Amino acid sequence: MKRDIIVTTRREAGIPYRSLYDLLMASSRQWWEKGLRVPFLEKCTPEEFERSLQRANVFVALDRETGELLGTHAFWVDRKRNCVKEFDLAVSPKHKRQGIASRMLQVEVERIRKAGFDHIIGHTSAAATWSVRWHLKNGYRIIGYKRQMDNNHPVYMFRKQIAPSLLYSSPLIAPIVCKLHYLLSYLVTHVVKHQDGRLTLVGRIAKKVMK
Repeated sequence: MKRDIIVTTRREAGIPYRSLYDLLMASSRQWWEKGLRVPFLEKCTPEEFERSLQRANVFVALDRETGELLGTHAFWVDRKRNCVKEFDLAVSPKHKRQGIASRMLQVEVERIRKAGFDHIIGHTSAAATWSVRWHLKNGYRIIGYKRQMDNNHPVYMFRKQIAPSLLYSSPLIAPIVCKLHYLLSYLVTHVVKHQDGRLTLVGRIAKKVMK
């Protein structure tokens, strides 16, 4: 049965940061059990977690009847690029596969659009196939490739266009533009770093130049 939920902000709902922390830790175990380590989260204390969200816009999904916290999703604002960057998307393990994250996103997109931003940027580990599928199913396009700083795992970058754009809204042009972005980032990543994380000769030169 489809659960009746309310999607609102953490502030409006009065949800404490500790509840979000506990939910995120419980949800992240799915990643850890599959060998996808997230060093920041594994070492993050509740206090550090709260500080990381101080300037973020945090949404929550609540059971309309019981008020139970079902999910959370946070965004940072990037006004220079007129976009928001998503992070900390999590759904309670006992309520997964109920479409809660997708229903949250529908409400979030409307709020983000009304605030004047035209796209959402996201990322996920390339090995987290369930997360990759969720992004693609919900209208995101893969636009980039990089490796995580702390463990060198490959990461896909996503873009979800929520306002008209010549380059990113056209069904003919957008796929080409996104593929070009992806190929360029893939090539740059592999030119700068070896797969084991060591810098290539080009990477070492670039690092010296940038000092």
